[in-house]
Amino acid sequence: MYNSYIFASYIIFNEISKKKLLFYLSIFTFICSFFYHICENLNIIIYISYIKWNELDIIATISYLNSLLISLTKFHFDKIEQKMMNYFSFFLLLVFQKRGPFIFMNSFIPICIIIFIIIYKLIKYGIPKYNKDNLVKGLFLFVIGIILFFLSLNSQKDYMRIYHYLSHILNGFSFFYLWQIQSKNTMSLKDIYMYYIRKNEIKIFN
Repeated sequence: MYNSYIFASYIIFNEISKKKLLFYLSIFTFICSFFYHICENLNIIIYISYIKWNELDIIATISYLNSLLISLTKFHFDKIEQKMMNYFSFFLLLVFQKRGPFIFMNSFIPICIIIFIIIYKLIKYGIPKYNKDNLVKGLFLFVIGIILFFLSLNSQKDYMRIYHYLSHILNGFSFFYLWQIQSKNTMSLKDIYMYYIRKNEIKIFN
């Protein structure tokens, strides 16, 4: 559930940053994550079962991760090419997930294909200047989150799903920092919400 709050922050962040594709993708991710965890925890069905919401959640989350990876070389993609890469990533992921949504390799291979393309771009054009502080924070949280995720796959040891939820939280925060590694200044979650509230206050009173 806390992960849904983080993705709500991404919705606002992408709207502020004028990233329309990521704005709608973050909405999709938020909806899938929210309904998956609601249906699973309360053992209810909201239009579809929690397993189907989980399938959509996997597609949405990996699509968001691949979009993040593509953004790491945004100086070497023009806007059209960057959109095409995101559409290609989404299509590729859909094909693999329809083959078997809970088979690890069907999630791993689409990510690897995008990573290979990104590495090729970085080798060909060089590595852009990154905000080191955001990069270190983001990678540290991401690695810890991935470790916890793999630990959570053992349902006997993680029967309360503590590792699973912690991995969501840490990976969510890692995305938040990694999205800003090409920015000179960092926006905190509080900054984003305060900016959005003030922006809407101005609209209302004007």
